Amino acid sequence: AVVSTQSTGSRQNKKGATLTPNSKLVRNRLQVWFTNKWDDARRDNRKLGFYNTTKQSFGLEPYISFPCHKKVRCVVWLRTSSHKFKIETGRHGPKTMSLHHRACDTCCTDDTATLELLCQLPFVKLILEDEVHVLRECPAYQEQRDASTESLRNALLDTDNLMNIFNQPILNDSLKYVRNIFRKRFPKSNI
Repeated sequence: AVVSTQSTGSRQNKKGATLTPNSKLVRNRLQVWFTNKWDDARRDNRKLGFYNTTKQSFGLEPYISFPCHKKVRCVVWLRTSSHKFKIETGRHGPKTMSLHHRACDTCCTDDTATLELLCQLPFVKLILEDEVHVLRECPAYQEQRDASTESLRNALLDTDNLMNIFNQPILNDSLKYVRNIFRKRFPKSNI
């Protein structure tokens, strides 16, 4: 609550600190500065590629306050690329130089020698096990897509607005869908 004092035109916040018109201006400018820094940093970070497709503005996401912690955790892992899909595990250690370590096991051959040769060809593009592939295309998760609502399936097909799958009114369906994907891909984890 803010208490107004008539004589100076200033106000006090809950802790009793006086807020003058200048302090509001400073706070607003700091907010704008921070938001711009956040926006620049996330756009410049290649690892946040998927996050950038699902996050367009600074602010609290609706799924954060969802009551099922396990579903929320799966979405956070997915959006921040803090998971063990091959797009991430293939980035680390001696595997970093070749894309074949990031290829989808379901959609590509498991013959390492063939994958290495294909990676050297300029006209071949491997199907990587990344977030978009897993959510939209990978046949390994077709059962999860079929079990989801029609609204969610339509939102997944909208190539321009993948960020909409984490908003109302399909938020609950999206959280369940992502958790089911994680359960199938990582059956030994306690998700």
